[in-house]
Amino acid sequence: MDIKMQFLKNCEKYHYWEPTSQILLAVSGGVDSMVLLDLMTRLPAELKPQFSVAHVNHQLRTASDEEEEFLRNYCQEKTIPFYSKKWEQAQHPKTGIEVAARTIRYTFFQEIMADQGFSQLVTAHHGDDQLETILMRLVRGSHLSGLTGIKMQRSFDDEQRIIFRPLLEFSKADLVEYSRIYQVPYYEDETNHSLVYTRNRYRSQIIPLLKNENPKILTHFLAFSKDLDDLLTLAQPIIQTALTKVVTTMQSNKVQLDLQQFKEYELALQSQLLNQLFIQLMEEQSFSFQRSHVQQVLDLIINPKPNGRLQLSKEWQAIKEYNQLTLTCELQDEIQSDSHNRILSLNEMQTLPNGDQIGLFTTKTIDLDLTKSTISKIWLDPAKLNLPLEVRHRQNGDRMTLKGKITRTKKIKDILIDQKISLKDRDEAYLVQDSAGKILWLIKYKESQLSIEEETDKIQYILVYQKNELY
Repeated sequence: MDIKMQFLKNCEKYHYWEPTSQILLAVSGGVDSMVLLDLMTRLPAELKPQFSVAHVNHQLRTASDEEEEFLRNYCQEKTIPFYSKKWEQAQHPKTGIEVAARTIRYTFFQEIMADQGFSQLVTAHHGDDQLETILMRLVRGSHLSGLTGIKMQRSFDDEQRIIFRPLLEFSKADLVEYSRIYQVPYYEDETNHSLVYTRNRYRSQIIPLLKNENPKILTHFLAFSKDLDDLLTLAQPIIQTALTKVVTTMQSNKVQLDLQQFKEYELALQSQLLNQLFIQLMEEQSFSFQRSHVQQVLDLIINPKPNGRLQLSKEWQAIKEYNQLTLTCELQDEIQSDSHNRILSLNEMQTLPNGDQIGLFTTKTIDLDLTKSTISKIWLDPAKLNLPLEVRHRQNGDRMTLKGKITRTKKIKDILIDQKISLKDRDEAYLVQDSAGKILWLIKYKESQLSIEEETDKIQYILVYQKNELY
């Protein structure tokens, strides 16, 4: 396949962007993203958008710094604006490095897009990535919508920016051949051959077997993805309309269904109604959805007994009462206000009712051994705080920003549920907020955006929490 000509035709036919569009290209330095960058530079003026390059140096390989410098020079020679971020090794987690690296990348891209006004993030995902993604989701039991794989285009954040993948119809082999023909320089990531990573095992062991069975498997999977996406698009309005008629109550921790109306639909639609409802609960609430839940609830509904109860998770249960089904969360939203709130004075430790201590200090005045295992701490920028700070228990509706996330906030309740904190410990958890009501720290569990890294050459605040050593 002549990628250059096909890419040009696609840009003309589908109007991916305008010459005035502001585009950010995610470029790692590997063959996929370097081919994408080369294709963009070769577009004629009437089809070429205004674009820049963003690169994250993950510090995961010995060549990471060399790749960053190569890309910087490459873009400088071609007068392409270049943005980069280095993820220092000291910040790497001990586990979950893949997920953490992805979070770092997309947080950085989001920051650049917000600062510079980019409307699209363009990545170099290709057809082999699509095949791998669909297979992995199929094997682990993804929901039906997940089997459509990687979208050509989807929303990126709340600001209506989008992620766009114009290379999905091309194979990895196509990109490698293009790089050979047009002498596109790139770096080979040696970790791509490590079988430690799930995707690499599919890439090196499973996909080659499937391609031997049918060399056109990539084309078939791309067609499957599109057909399934088309069918789901057509079915969605039908499901949503029926769901509106069936659901009589939709609250944060309680959903009620009219079973008489529900039973009028075909079994296939009943299954899809519950599937859609659970997906909504999973996205909006604390419900951990499993595919088996659909059949379990259907069994409860068709059971001839008029009443029944089904425990779906630690908090969520389904209750059947004659012609009504209620999905409810046992966790109570209402939390009593704490009579032991504490206002923190600067450079002073205070003792909490549980015997633990907390204090706010400057880096120049603190006189504590911060390396002790009983001490937790975060660093704060004095210029971004509204004093005084207050320590209290959580309250109904509390939300906080999350460190490393740009625009999102999350319910305190959901943070504690996600970390599988017991009900007793949830009620005993302390948080710190400033005078403007911004939550800075859910102590022991989560830091906010206002938590920063330690800088020894600057005066910072240190918020210190010391556990009672008697326990």
